[in-house]
This record gives sequence, structure tokens and C-alpha cells, in this order.
Amino acid sequence: MDDQLEQVLQTLVPGGDGRSWYVFRTRSRREKKAAEQFADMGLSHCLPVRKQVRRRKGRRHNSILPLFPGYVFGCCDSGERLTAMRGGHLVQWLEVKDQEMLLSELRNICIANLRGTGVELFPQIRRGKWVRVISGPLAGVHGRISRRKEGYRIVLEMTALQSAVAVELDMQDVEIDDRAMVDEDGRLMATG
Repeated sequence: MDDQLEQVLQTLVPGGDGRSWYVFRTRSRREKKAAEQFADMGLSHCLPVRKQVRRRKGRRHNSILPLFPGYVFGCCDSGERLTAMRGGHLVQWLEVKDQEMLLSELRNICIANLRGTGVELFPQIRRGKWVRVISGPLAGVHGRISRRKEGYRIVLEMTALQSAVAVELDMQDVEIDDRAMVDEDGRLMATG
């Protein structure tokens, strides 16, 4: 496993000592500043990003943009949360009832983001088969399959934001995940 991915996955652990993971809504275009604030406070946090390449007037412009505009994920206790909220970059926090599901979804998205290509925001879907990627750079990731005209994508859900991301993949790299336990809304609860 590469060093960057290992570092990210080490921060995505359950909170302890009264700490929990929260979804924080940021002020407009302040996601990176909010993530810097969490880092300065020594708190575990996650800001999934994507690369965007634009051409303007014959020049290439590369940008790093938040995958979920307006949101950052952080692990803190109530005092740290209050301090973070007073920092000027955050406007609201959302409590996460299922901490393990959030961490599992963040891990999937981080693996796909650091190993995959073309991760983009995708509307959350209710239909499709649950699959497990068994080979290739996304091995170990669980998600749903979405068919496109030119190929297939795996859709990785972010339930706390009622959103999802999608990554292109080869169907030969996946198998149906019959052992996935799904709730009444069709969301992944646990895997065997």
C-alpha cells in the first residue's frame, strides 16, 4: 500500500475519549481552510478531493477541488467541535449515527480516489447490484454497479450526505457481493 493511502486510512479510525465523527458544512469555498484548521488542531479529518483539468485560451489549468463541495469530515469531542465552529470556516455540523458506516464509506472513497481515475460526484442511486472489487487498483472496495453507454462504473455511497461518487472500472474486476447486508432503503449495512 502506498504511503499516502496508508496515512489517510490511519486517520479514518473510530473516535475515542468522547470523540465522534461529524460531517461539517463549510462556508462557501472554505473546505480546504477548514481541513487545515482541523490539522492545526491535531484532529483526525478527511477532505476527499478530485483533480480537474480545464483548458482556457489554449492553456491547461489544473485544480484540486473538494469531491463533496461544502463539506469536510472531522473527528472531535464537543469542546473541540465548538473551537472548530468558532474558527470562521464552518457553519453547521451533522451528527453521524452510524460511525462505522461513515468510516467504511470514507475508506472506500479514499481508496478509489487515490488509486482510481476519474472520481466524480454522482447522484446516490437505489438500484443496482452490490459488488466487491476483487482485482485491480480498487481491490477490496464495495459498491454498486452503474451501467453507462461506454462502460461500467462502481458507485460508492456517502450516506451521511445523501450523495455518492463514481469510478470507471472493468467488469472483470468485480464479483457480485451476495453476502452484503442491505437495509430497507437498499444501503449497505455490513459485509461478510
